[in-house]
Amino acid sequence: MNNNLTTTNQNSKIALAKSKGLLDITNKILSKNKDTWIENLFQWADQNDIPNHTWVKDEDFNEGGYHIGIPRDTTKLLSMEILRLHDLKIDLLADEIFNLIQLKELSIKNCALKNLSNKISKLTNLENLYLAKNNLYQLPSELQHLSKLKKIHLHTNNFLDIPEILYGMKSLSHMCINGCNIREISPNIKKLVTLHEFYIHSNQLEKLPYELFELKNLKDLRLHDNNLITLPNNINNLTNLEFFTLHKTNLKSLPDNIIALNKIKYLFIHECLALSITNQQAEWINN
Repeated sequence: MNNNLTTTNQNSKIALAKSKGLLDITNKILSKNKDTWIENLFQWADQNDIPNHTWVKDEDFNEGGYHIGIPRDTTKLLSMEILRLHDLKIDLLADEIFNLIQLKELSIKNCALKNLSNKISKLTNLENLYLAKNNLYQLPSELQHLSKLKKIHLHTNNFLDIPEILYGMKSLSHMCINGCNIREISPNIKKLVTLHEFYIHSNQLEKLPYELFELKNLKDLRLHDNNLITLPNNINNLTNLEFFTLHKTNLKSLPDNIIALNKIKYLFIHECLALSITNQQAEWINN
């Protein structure tokens, strides 16, 4: 028998055995790490009185209700695509939550949340992010890695401006940031060409950038309950606008070319005490 061949075969077997041994060790380490972070998450949930996965009835919601809480079952936890934590006293999320990379929706509502971890970048499958009624005043730049994000709800927080990172979110179709303390919108709003719905009512806006009215895909624009006095005269560019709210503002007049918005189904202009409209606009509104 060829000694070289025998030696080669033996070396191959040894190498294969070593490889298999290393793979087994790696799997054990990964399994242990997985078990550890899951145990840590369950412990955090217990310490913060987060309920087990619980069904909440709500006739106004899809399917008559929704689940809230964190399941204490590993299989259910790792298969969840929606995680909702509502009405809890948690000012910071456990880092382990961001290991749930299968999540498509994360909803942290009315939880006194002060900061959002930069580890949110791990949730690359996230499509909907709801952070309403918290104490947020900024967002991490790592949000830019969520390339699938379509909807973000930030209303009733402590924002003084629209976080700059949001202007780079090219996949956004829905942004809700009403009920904060926002005084202006950056011209960078023009980057959000995929935006269909923009809710920025109940803030402190006194004027609007020309660039906002270049977003031709907007269908729903809610500006009511602000300190607006005038609207840009390029309003006629919003050719797909269907829902438009301007009530409870300080508007004195409407741009003449607002009548070019022929897809409008709902226009709210009540309680604008200083508003004067032309006969042509009145006829358009009544029709």
